[in-house]
Amino acid sequence: MATRKRFILIALILLAVIGLIDSVVIHEKVAGVIYASCIIGQGCDSVLYSVYSNFLGISLSWWGIVFYSLLALALALRIVRDKKIFENISLTMIVGGFLFSLYLFYIQIFKLGVLCTYCMISFSDMILALMFVLYFRKIKGASLQG
Repeated sequence: MATRKRFILIALILLAVIGLIDSVVIHEKVAGVIYASCIIGQGCDSVLYSVYSNFLGISLSWWGIVFYSLLALALALRIVRDKKIFENISLTMIVGGFLFSLYLFYIQIFKLGVLCTYCMISFSDMILALMFVLYFRKIKGASLQG
């Protein structure tokens, strides 16, 4: 596998780990295990305890933990196993994660009127991941293959 492509895959894994840590912090904050203040503005509690903070009856923080864990796994398997299926899974997850993060950003701005620092970290994480993927696909054709 080319060095540049390997670097990008490792960077994507690091972004997945950052997203995982962010999701765990959100979960722990909502569960009352830790106190974490909102760095940007004062909208974290408004967002994290809103009617939009659950999907199918499950906290978005749990969805984030599962999502970022599976993404990191798929990316790591792409490096280790060098199989196209892991590339496709990773790309699909990153595009889907970006679109869902964009939807949640819309909810924060236009429905709730506040921003959550932790949600913005996740959104920024997905923007960077998408940028890496677009760059990755540009390198030597439309594939992450070596």
